[in-house]
Amino acid sequence: ASASGAPAPVQAAAPAARPAEEPVVNLRELPEPIQRSIPPVTVGGYIYSKNAADRLLLVDKVLRREGDEVAPGLTLEKLQPKEAVFNFKGYRYRVPY
Repeated sequence: ASASGAPAPVQAAAPAARPAEEPVVNLRELPEPIQRSIPPVTVGGYIYSKNAADRLLLVDKVLRREGDEVAPGLTLEKLQPKEAVFNFKGYRYRVPY
C-alpha cells in the first residue's frame, strides 16, 4: 500500500499469450493451386447454437459437427452464426451460409 493508503498498483494480468490466429479468408482468396485441390463439398443447411455441441452443418447431405473431416484432408473447423470455417491442410477459409 502507498502512503495515501491506496493499494499499490497491480500489474493487470495480460491475456494468456497465444499465437495470433491466422485471419480466415474466403475460399477465393486462397492460392489458386490450393483452391483447385480442395475437395468440392455442398453445404445444404445448418443449425447454429451458442452451445458448440449442438451446432450442425449439412455437408453433402450428411450432418456434420465441428472437428469432423468432411472430405479427405478437409475438416469442418468451426461453425459461426453466419459462416463455417474449414481447414484444408492448414489453409483456413470460410464459407458463408
